[in-house]
Amino acid sequence: MSFVTADAQVRGWVEEATDTTAVIPTNYGAFDAFLKRGGLRRGHLAGLLGRSNVGKTALACNIVSRMVLEGVPVLFSSQEMTAAEVTNRLLACAYGLPVNYIEDKMREGNFDTRWLDKYRHDFARLVLYTKSQPTHDNLSTAMADYEGAVGVRPAVVVQDHLQLMSQQGLYGNEGVKVSRTAQLFKELARDEGVVVLNVNQTGRANESDATRRNHGHIPLSMEDMMWGGEQHYDVIFGVYRPELNPDLYDPAASNDKVMENHNFLLEWGDKAVLQVVKNRHYKKNPAGVPVSINWDVMQWFEVSNERRSSMQAA
Repeated sequence: MSFVTADAQVRGWVEEATDTTAVIPTNYGAFDAFLKRGGLRRGHLAGLLGRSNVGKTALACNIVSRMVLEGVPVLFSSQEMTAAEVTNRLLACAYGLPVNYIEDKMREGNFDTRWLDKYRHDFARLVLYTKSQPTHDNLSTAMADYEGAVGVRPAVVVQDHLQLMSQQGLYGNEGVKVSRTAQLFKELARDEGVVVLNVNQTGRANESDATRRNHGHIPLSMEDMMWGGEQHYDVIFGVYRPELNPDLYDPAASNDKVMENHNFLLEWGDKAVLQVVKNRHYKKNPAGVPVSINWDVMQWFEVSNERRSSMQAA
């Protein structure tokens, strides 16, 4: 039925408002504090936006890991990494195991396989989908296959990343095709009642200053989404790392500037800022919240409120 009476509207609203499974937290307060009811809503399309090499996939792995460990069924479609590479990252960020340690010990035959047994148990509701350049229809089929393998439908679909999706059957320039792909994901989210989280690239251009290139160190806006499509998203998260500013490593800088840059890097090294740059249904936070990164174990974690205040003041 494509029309809904007032009585059905009320019943549907009450059902959704009281449904505790309708909202799925990212388990990052920097995001969830600005999302209505503290999480991503089923039927919504979310984007994770950032420059290349800023750590979007690492952050996506942390979000996936935290969701799965809370019992959320997730379909993770990765076109940038093999299933083995994704598994290595998830082992690291879920259990605090250094990535190189896992690889070295596996090669030596000395890795404690109890971690693998734990992973099999804890991540039983995660399915990795690594088809090269999948189409929208491929992902729809994968969701049905997921149910056959796991026994439940996925609640979250993560696509890393949107620009590597096949655009077979889509016409127009690159911007039109990517925008149409985003629209198809929005339809998938709504029709299947799932959260879809797309990882998205930004271009190098800086919306606020056309003379300055974005190397991943500049706060983002939704207009930074590469080739557009932002109109289809309910929520867009941004991530940037101030330490990627190339000016901080200028060999011609004066001694005073070198010391200033050194102090800045002491404060912001291995840190990122998580933003909510678009939120159709609640609050935005373009200023963002700083988080710390432990690259050895691929973990992104939030800093204390006291530490956060001093960093933002700096």
